[in-house]
Amino acid sequence: MSLKQFSVKTKNDTLSLINIYKGNMLDTSILFSEKQIQQKVSNLARQINQVYGEREILALGILRGAFVFYTDLLKQLEQNIICDFCAVSFYGPSKKASHETTLTLDIKSPVKGKDVLLIDCISDHGYSLEFIRKHLEQRKALSIKTAVLIVKPSALKNTQIDFKGFEIDQEAFIVGYGIDYNNKGRNLKHFAQIKEIN
Repeated sequence: MSLKQFSVKTKNDTLSLINIYKGNMLDTSILFSEKQIQQKVSNLARQINQVYGEREILALGILRGAFVFYTDLLKQLEQNIICDFCAVSFYGPSKKASHETTLTLDIKSPVKGKDVLLIDCISDHGYSLEFIRKHLEQRKALSIKTAVLIVKPSALKNTQIDFKGFEIDQEAFIVGYGIDYNNKGRNLKHFAQIKEIN
């Protein structure tokens, strides 16, 4: 399938020359601005600092979507931080339970006896968070808490989220700030909601 250059149209600004599959024009509107995002990240960092105090944290980012949020959040944490990452993939229908989740990148750091902060940018159904939480429990983490910037209703039913940012509708489809559409748009500074794909 050939590619064509398009712009992602937003209410206040534009990410020009983004590669989208030919025929797919993204009509989007800004859902959360750069300023709103940074205010929310700062608020989450304050909460985390209050909870952990001076305890060392193993900060575990879920790739690929979490990397922007992960970086911005860690800059504001006051603890000694051990950085690590993991990644998961899904098989079958997206609304099936976590047994269809597979770990594709495992944690390199020792987990036993550590206070782990699991960081993700968005949680649609909570399955990846719950899957990784159980994996960390098996590796005998001392404690496991989660920080998620964008949370949908199903995620709150399926897993525990300790530090949550924005809550959005279940059917909302967003791009930006680390979240992609066809692996494009991750470098947007804001969250844009895709209204339709023609």
